Amino acid sequence: MSLQGWRSKTQEGLRNNLDKTAPKILIDYASKWFDFYKQWEKEDDWERAFKDNRMTVRIASDESKKFDVKGHSVFLNATVQGALQTQDPAVFLEKRCVSR
Repeated sequence: MSLQGWRSKTQEGLRNNLDKTAPKILIDYASKWFDFYKQWEKEDDWERAFKDNRMTVRIASDESKKFDVKGHSVFLNATVQGALQTQDPAVFLEKRCVSR
């Protein structure tokens, strides 16, 4: 069964109150889902997350205003405006940065 299959089984088990009637079965479903998720997570990368529109805002300390990612300088804007700017695909497609 796939990652999504085990996720569905776990969700279905919760809807059917397996946590009360058969917790060992629900734990088995959730454990298998978690194992598949960890494997998927190992194989995931930045490019696929970007293409799947799964990028999230990361929080870093003030000292981390500039850092390198795979040979590219990244500038952190730790303000609400910076979070809004990172939702603009042009930030990733053009050679521009979001800075404080």
